Amino acid sequence: MHLSVLGLLLISSTVFAQVPTLEISGANFRAEPLGFPRVIETSPSIQNLSEELDKLLLFDFEASGLFRLLDRASFLAPADEPANNIVVSAWLNVGAESVIKVQLGLNPEQQLEARLRLFRSSNGRLEFETSAKGNLPDIRKIGHQLANAVYRHYTGEEGPFLKKIAFVKTIGQRRNVYVADWDGANAQALTQTNINLLPAFTAGNQAVAFTSYDSGNPDIVMKQLDGQTTALVAKKAMATGVAFSKNGKWMAWAQAEGESTQLWLAKPNGKEARKLTQTPYLLNTSPSFTPDGKNIVFVSNRAGGPQLFLMDLEKNTVRRLTFQGNYNQTPKVSPKGDWVAFTARDEKRRFDIFITHLQTGEVRRVTQDQGDNEEPSFSPDGRLLLFVSSRLGSNHIFVSTLDGKIQLPLPMERSHFATPIWPN
Repeated sequence: MHLSVLGLLLISSTVFAQVPTLEISGANFRAEPLGFPRVIETSPSIQNLSEELDKLLLFDFEASGLFRLLDRASFLAPADEPANNIVVSAWLNVGAESVIKVQLGLNPEQQLEARLRLFRSSNGRLEFETSAKGNLPDIRKIGHQLANAVYRHYTGEEGPFLKKIAFVKTIGQRRNVYVADWDGANAQALTQTNINLLPAFTAGNQAVAFTSYDSGNPDIVMKQLDGQTTALVAKKAMATGVAFSKNGKWMAWAQAEGESTQLWLAKPNGKEARKLTQTPYLLNTSPSFTPDGKNIVFVSNRAGGPQLFLMDLEKNTVRRLTFQGNYNQTPKVSPKGDWVAFTARDEKRRFDIFITHLQTGEVRRVTQDQGDNEEPSFSPDGRLLLFVSSRLGSNHIFVSTLDGKIQLPLPMERSHFATPIWPN
């Protein structure tokens, strides 16, 4: 299990029993009923931190799609039930299949230390245990690492909960790019000017590129997370929708040319640019690379209304991906290379999120009858989606499982958001 060390933040885990890898949103998948009592603090001085940790874990566990969290008001376990075991009958009687208990305390070095234990309700067996520690400001990192460890225990893959996300936030007439924790917390403005749009993480995730109007022209610029800004595409033409291949070899974008928009490909520094499409009077936009960097999914109106197409960069061939609906846009390819998420306008002229399988062409609907839902982005493991939805009024960022059974607004302030993006 690969885990990065952030400052003094450390984590260790022990798996006591092998759990079958779960495919969230699979046809036979059923979220596991989970009993998760409130985080216990072993020192009164950290009660506020235990409450913060508790709230964070509740959201991560629910958003993961792995669990159906049981109502704490229904719990029958005694108040003095110890942290290192469970009363089997008490948890079985409320329908819990698993129980997660978390303790938070201070170690002799006055660092925070959290311990998570996962029990199987059917027999009370301790199935999984993990711990994390760090300094007092690290409480959110501790929580997300615990959630990642549980996620990996069930899926066999690294969880997305320590990843950053980027998005655009509108305040008045200004649109600026922000970077935040995956759940929207600790949001920091990457730009503070007038109009900045369509962010994308570069390969390696150390920088974010986007379309900026700072020069008076819609150029594509790249800003390192530590602050340095570099112009990538400045051709006195509208350049939008930048995307980077995961292997670090390529960047692609859409560029206006007279009455058309064409796709371009270049090295990730903007050098050696070449045109990918040659379709006068037609639009080609929103490129998204497959994980191997050999293909691009994009939007084109070459068949009438906007539809999704797949371009083989080596063979220079194009095939149509979507045939349902007459207005499909904003595709994003899964990091696993199996699904493409996109926005489509339905028969009610509302926008919703769909996914289509790259090989079989199967189409599944993710959202329905809950306002307009647009601009999806896959989590780095390909199991979850971020998108914006108008169901709460102004556009807010939501997280969803691929089958749409779990859809949650990120616990952040209400504003008007656009184009949330996870790193590759």
